[in-house]
Amino acid sequence: MQQMLKQAEKEMKTQPEVTCQFLCQDEGGKIEVEKFGMPPREKQGLFTTLIRSYFQSKGYRRYVFMSEVWAVEYNPETAHIPPSKHNSRKEFLQIHGRDVDGSSILYIFPIRRDSKNRRTLGERIDIDDATGPLTNFLEAA
Repeated sequence: MQQMLKQAEKEMKTQPEVTCQFLCQDEGGKIEVEKFGMPPREKQGLFTTLIRSYFQSKGYRRYVFMSEVWAVEYNPETAHIPPSKHNSRKEFLQIHGRDVDGSSILYIFPIRRDSKNRRTLGERIDIDDATGPLTNFLEAA
């Protein structure tokens, strides 16, 4: 997993935009890059099911998921507003790794954009708990 995380960080720094990209490793150690379009919120459950089935058919044992995301601080009064439409949204690059043994890691980098929309990344922020429809694309072994 550590090798994949290093590769993911290297790739995210060289790509101008990172949208729904996976580094996946099979039982033999072969690493493949898989890219998918990000579904709308209401389709994320179906998306997870389809990706999980695809990963299982490919024999993937672990993956690292990378994507640029919008996030907001939780407020019950504005919870109905998608982060991409929220006035106080912030942009992050997330990296989420998961193994079939159940272990996982999640961290984010704040994104800053200059006047030419070039991205620079802030300091890594570790997230303790990864939950939600886009956090487990593997069946337990």
